[in-house]
Amino acid sequence: GLVTDRVFRIVEQPGGSLWLATHDGVFRLTEQADSFAFSRYHSEGPAGRKMSYNFVNDLVPQGKNRLWAATYRGGVNEFLLEEDSGQNIRIKHHRTSSGAPGSLGSEEISTVLPDDQGLLWVATNRHVEVGKRSEENFRTVGEINEAGYGLESLVCKVPYIDRFGNLWVGHNNGLSFLSAANRLAGIYRFRHYVHDDNDPYSLSDNNVANITEDKQGNLWVVTKKGGLNYTRLRDFADHEKFQLLNKNGLKDYNLVSDIVEYTPGEYYVASSHGFALMTFSGGDTSTFKASYFKMSDRIEGPQELDPGIVNSSSRGIHQDRFGDYWVGTFAGVARVRVIEGETLFDNYISEPGRSGSLSNNSFRCFF
Repeated sequence: GLVTDRVFRIVEQPGGSLWLATHDGVFRLTEQADSFAFSRYHSEGPAGRKMSYNFVNDLVPQGKNRLWAATYRGGVNEFLLEEDSGQNIRIKHHRTSSGAPGSLGSEEISTVLPDDQGLLWVATNRHVEVGKRSEENFRTVGEINEAGYGLESLVCKVPYIDRFGNLWVGHNNGLSFLSAANRLAGIYRFRHYVHDDNDPYSLSDNNVANITEDKQGNLWVVTKKGGLNYTRLRDFADHEKFQLLNKNGLKDYNLVSDIVEYTPGEYYVASSHGFALMTFSGGDTSTFKASYFKMSDRIEGPQELDPGIVNSSSRGIHQDRFGDYWVGTFAGVARVRVIEGETLFDNYISEPGRSGSLSNNSFRCFF
């Protein structure tokens, strides 16, 4: 069974298996004849199926037959599954090897990003590395430039490839950009964006927590202490301009944790202050408006079609396959229901002794 209660990521492979990243190894959930079963992969496993380290920060599936595990202090573990059923699994370790060319430069891995060129981008606690998948030919990229900026000696957390093939890397000293043309040509010359008190179009904060884009061509950059920044992707020149949304519209705008496009020009925003519906259309700041949903006044029992959300401090947003949106908070989970133009919530909380309630109110991740 699942021998830990600390789960950091849940992912699904095309074959239907669920994989869990935990602080005590990787778990695979498979369906059997009349039940479900967990298989555990850890550092004390048999030869060929042994992990290098149990604490796993992230899992990234790639097709039916490969899964990447980013470990805290054991480098990258590559899960190789057989073509037929995926039951036969081998684990290959990509680690630091002193003096060995092509080995990883750091074993503290935040996440990985496989791209369309057969490359694996590795975000570590020191820098970004890139190498051919399944080969030991990693190299550090993003060297310090003449202005003193680069990807070295940084905690790199968020690699993201946009619709045009550009690579963005969020870290603890701003945001770095590699054009699609340079990425395809193997020219790893990054442009770096940081906060500048004298530049109104600079990033509002250097600690980047998340990167996403919407259907209108906006790239959204969520920062730890500077709220929401956006820039237009359609024109390369616009990459030089990052704009911070109205501080007076988003309460406690510094502590935004997630943003998801609801409809064109409308977004759900999760923050420490609350869960909001934000209007922002066509890059025109005059259209910006944020409306916060009130907190529920019900404290026990089923909370379906509640006009208030279970808790005002929200951490994450997820849209399921049926189109419903879910909000994770510090005190439960809510499903958003829009009925005849009114937004209501099905709120779920932990109620010890009641079957079907949450096991714990503190939300970590959705799948």
